Amino acid sequence: MHCQYILQISLLTLISLQVLSLKLNENGPVKKRDNVILACTSTCKLPQMEFLWFKDGRPLSGVPGGQYPLGPLSPNDTGCYSCALGQGISTPILLDVRYAPRDVSVKVSPSPEVVNGSRLTMTCSNNANPAAQTYIWFQSVFSESAHLMMVLAAFWALFLVTAVIVVLNIYIKRIGTGLRRSFRPNKSPRYKNQHCLHQRTSMKT
Repeated sequence: MHCQYILQISLLTLISLQVLSLKLNENGPVKKRDNVILACTSTCKLPQMEFLWFKDGRPLSGVPGGQYPLGPLSPNDTGCYSCALGQGISTPILLDVRYAPRDVSVKVSPSPEVVNGSRLTMTCSNNANPAAQTYIWFQSVFSESAHLMMVLAAFWALFLVTAVIVVLNIYIKRIGTGLRRSFRPNKSPRYKNQHCLHQRTSMKT
């Protein structure tokens, strides 16, 4: 990618009355989530003049000074940056943000549903900077016997859970029955003795 375009800005001319230079504070590759500063310098000291910043020829607002901080960087920050002061415009500088592959997907053509013995093409696509050069393909082996074993294991787990629930239910019912029996009130023998005493008294009379 190269910064090849002509900056069209109103109220500014392409006749440079002062020399502007634009530098990046990073010497190596700029990666995603990095923080960088674009520094614009001029050989002329013009009072009450503000720096203007541009990305891909479009003005950027919010930073009137000679330094433009960026970060944490994202892939959307990739582009050609330039600065202007008075009638002078700097040479654009390319900010190339590197990032790992993302949005990885596989496309099968002509169709994922094919008959035995036919040919198909699988294409792996992704979004990366720089572009991915090496791809690793994986094949998951899943036979019918493995599928049957998984189904049987699922039924066996369901059976065990059901059996445990039934046993717990029976055990809880038995405990409840035992508790009801232990708390059942018994007839006091005192009433029987009083009844017998009353019968004996009546007989003597």
